[in-house]
Amino acid sequence: MMPAVNDPVHLADEEGEELPGFVLQVEGDHVFTVRLDEGQVGQIGSNYDLVWAADGSAVQQVRVVVVERLLIDGIPVARVHPNGEVRRVQRRQYVRVPAQREVRLMLDPIPLDPELLGVPKNIVGLTLDIAEAAVRCSVKPQDAAAYGVGTGVEAHFSLGAETFVIRGEIGRVREMTDLEPPRVELVLMIEEEESVRTAIRRALFAEQVRLRAGAR
Repeated sequence: MMPAVNDPVHLADEEGEELPGFVLQVEGDHVFTVRLDEGQVGQIGSNYDLVWAADGSAVQQVRVVVVERLLIDGIPVARVHPNGEVRRVQRRQYVRVPAQREVRLMLDPIPLDPELLGVPKNIVGLTLDIAEAAVRCSVKPQDAAAYGVGTGVEAHFSLGAETFVIRGEIGRVREMTDLEPPRVELVLMIEEEESVRTAIRRALFAEQVRLRAGAR
């Protein structure tokens, strides 16, 4: 499936330089109008790889040729047309992005174990990285007592402009003894339908584009 209007994309040249942006318009036989966050494509006839996160699969790319270069209100815009086959470029099953932001965790369902009376059930931690399959985060040791492997959890976090509420279960608990003060690593394995995973994948790809642009 080709990218749609408002999908985050980037255009990569033969030297690996990337121009992040998003699709403004799709015309007829897959002529894409791409609004660029920065920079401008080369001359008409130049070749690039158009890269995006596709529904239900990994990151995809297709070779495109520049058919028009524009400035709209001072913002660079490129019109490109595919001249190759779509191919998968992300061979790992899941895209993972480092991210440090607040995550709120709640036990779901609340356990009835009397040994957990008085133990925090709703806690706040920091994400370490996020993927469509899992969220890795760190919490204070005293907050982790009720969060054992197999525990059902609801997590609230933001990624870019998107806010997610996801459910799953704890797949790993590990003391992070190399940190001072110490923390506990929790890995939440996401158990959501494909539409939610797709939304996470798109947000991850947009975050990757933003991080790459900021690193240059």
